[in-house]
Amino acid sequence: MTMAVAGLSAAAQSAQSAPGMPWLVTGNVVFQMMDHETFGPNTRCTHNNPIVNEGTGQLPQDFWYFGKCGGEVRAEIHYRMWGNSDGSVTVGPGEVILFEGTSAETNDRDGGFKFGGFVSPNIHIQKGQSVTRTFHVSNVSEDVPDDKADITMTWLNH
Repeated sequence: MTMAVAGLSAAAQSAQSAPGMPWLVTGNVVFQMMDHETFGPNTRCTHNNPIVNEGTGQLPQDFWYFGKCGGEVRAEIHYRMWGNSDGSVTVGPGEVILFEGTSAETNDRDGGFKFGGFVSPNIHIQKGQSVTRTFHVSNVSEDVPDDKADITMTWLNH
């Protein structure tokens, strides 16, 4: 199962960022995941879900998606997105996280990294263009690289 949660970020509600044109970004998020099994074959899962990200002007919106696999692994991607005056949108900062434990509901964080912001360049998507990025995350905390997820995001700025 893949879920999406979108919410209004209260971080940038200033008088200059509130007005602006609405923006719409659609696309999909694909989770290709594996749950390492000590006995028997590893469990492999694929989730391919549509996304709809929208907002107004430069007011940042926070989005996150997740996938589960094998009853023990959950991968999440979180990111911030906002519109720019030239019609482009910006993605970032963001974070990719892998959880592995006794259930897919665990809070046992075993891998992850940040992108955009101070860590790397934000992702800019020009009006009418699409961008695809793949993020790989694995269980580095317990040295089990077969607990992993490849998360491919495709964004199309309408």
